[in-house]
Amino acid sequence: MDIKEKLKSELRNAGLNEGLADIIAVNDESHIKGAVESLQKLNKPSSLDDVLKDPIFQSEFDKRISKAIETSKKKNVVPPVPDPDPEKDDVTKLILGLQKSVSDLQGQVSGNQQASAAKDLIGKSKLPDTFKTSWLSRIDTNSEASISEQISGLESEYDVLAQSIADNTDIGGAPPSGSATSAAMSREELKKALGK
Repeated sequence: MDIKEKLKSELRNAGLNEGLADIIAVNDESHIKGAVESLQKLNKPSSLDDVLKDPIFQSEFDKRISKAIETSKKKNVVPPVPDPDPEKDDVTKLILGLQKSVSDLQGQVSGNQQASAAKDLIGKSKLPDTFKTSWLSRIDTNSEASISEQISGLESEYDVLAQSIADNTDIGGAPPSGSATSAAMSREELKKALGK
């Protein structure tokens, strides 16, 4: 009977899983009893981590890991890089150029869609028609602020502008600017007074 079979037998006799024999390194029969006793002291390990924590096995695992690292270092020689194939290089340049063209086209399509959406939304806004076309160029489709937020800002700006004009003129018999009885006109009153 070889060492591994004896180890499996001792593990079975001790009430331990004989599969542990595959992960325990025992090179001498005299170590079998000690390894099995160590496993029993672990209170029947439930995982490989329990086995790895045992100092008896730790040194063996450390040796194996060190040996694997050394072997890996010896075998990991970087091969020389071959000279690039001129035909493949041209193909790569062509592919990269096509990818850039596709990306540019996607950006243009997205920009056109944003501009179209801005035009639709400003057309539905509360701004007078005379301002819609000229103020469309003030909408930044690349801004972090949404198109709706920008249009809302333009509407507020128009309201302030129209109120300022009404306050500083005598439109519709409005009291002079700065008088104690001056009051803000409603949007409808402003439109009526401005003839819109």
